[in-house]
Amino acid sequence: GLGALAGLAASASGERLQVEAASGRLLGGFTFGRLRWQDADREIEAVDLSVDWAPAALLHGTLQIATLSVDQLRLTQRPSSTATPVPTDLRLPLAVDIEKLAVSTLRWDDALTVTDLVARLSSDGRRHRIDGWRARTAGIAFSGNATLDGAAPFPLDANAQIAGLLDKRPLAVALTAVGPLDRLTISAVATEGVAGHAEIELTPFASAAFARARVQLDDIDPATWQDGAPQARLSIVADVQPQGEGIVGSFGLTNHQPGPLDKQRLPLETLAGTLEWQGEVARFASLHAAVPGKGELTGHGEWRSGAL
Repeated sequence: GLGALAGLAASASGERLQVEAASGRLLGGFTFGRLRWQDADREIEAVDLSVDWAPAALLHGTLQIATLSVDQLRLTQRPSSTATPVPTDLRLPLAVDIEKLAVSTLRWDDALTVTDLVARLSSDGRRHRIDGWRARTAGIAFSGNATLDGAAPFPLDANAQIAGLLDKRPLAVALTAVGPLDRLTISAVATEGVAGHAEIELTPFASAAFARARVQLDDIDPATWQDGAPQARLSIVADVQPQGEGIVGSFGLTNHQPGPLDKQRLPLETLAGTLEWQGEVARFASLHAAVPGKGELTGHGEWRSGAL
């Protein structure tokens, strides 16, 4: 029955779905050696997919899965010049209860690799919930929970914790995401490695990925991040928003421990300016700096990626 269903599904999909090495029973536990979906926009490939489920629960309107595990999951999205449209409905035709979802390695294009992904998924058909998810990438651990309403405007309420090492230094960040799916407010508070907070208004279905962003970092000492750099205690604030293919905004820097370079200090009290970054060029239309001894500097500048 499992093999017949796999063949029927592949045929009905116009061969966009490919199934290899199916084994087990449809009305019990089963595995696929390889499951692949490919169309004009995306490619999804799962290697060594295993499902342990309770078919009888369907009689009560619930898809109940004890374990869904995948050894390798690869997602490839074709580049597009148009924004992804906002979904019209994210409700499911039945309730879902997946006690354990486990993915050993997840690769999203060439940009992201996630390992040891584990989560519990549940839904009554409209309200979807992810509990106790955790994963790792580049030596950093992520964990959290999320709820999503499947009816427009799709309000999301999620939180995550990030812990690990950043440039061999401890890192701890708490994240929250609240709002409708097409305009999410992301807040981040860093308590270890870097002290500060950020707030970003994401617009994932618009032509620009975000509408605005504000970042504030405190107690930054360049000497702890770069050997030979002068000591300082910096606070940095930046407000940016998208413009064209780049960003525009303003920034400010305050040095709470200025001093002379011959004493391995940074001879700068404040620096403020405006920024326009398009492609490989960053332009600073106005810059104003205050240096010890009541000195001031004003000007403008331009930086090009790869320029000496």
